[in-house]
Amino acid sequence: MKKIILQSLVIASTFIACTNSEKKSANTSVFIDPITAHIDSSIAPGSNFYLFANNTWFKQHPIPSSEKSNGIFRTIEDTINESVRKICLSSMADKQAKKGSNKQKIGDYYLVEWIL
Repeated sequence: MKKIILQSLVIASTFIACTNSEKKSANTSVFIDPITAHIDSSIAPGSNFYLFANNTWFKQHPIPSSEKSNGIFRTIEDTINESVRKICLSSMADKQAKKGSNKQKIGDYYLVEWIL
């Protein structure tokens, strides 16, 4: 009796495992590993591992001629600088800002120090 119960549990668990893996494969999307996505297989890893691992990224993201480097920190810095510039320009353009408010002070400082 115990043997029959054990066999039925094994068969049931095998059936459940098979049906779950089929459902998972149908619902999952294709995963592209960001680390291996930039590998340049035309370069031998033994000759220059740095270029082997990163050369595809370098080809897709060339360094602008006006910059010395390129990367995530450059992107963050450019984004922050652009946001600060927009705040300063909008503060300078706001003629209705309350006297003594931060917006009025920022606008006056930007006008005097950066523009003139």
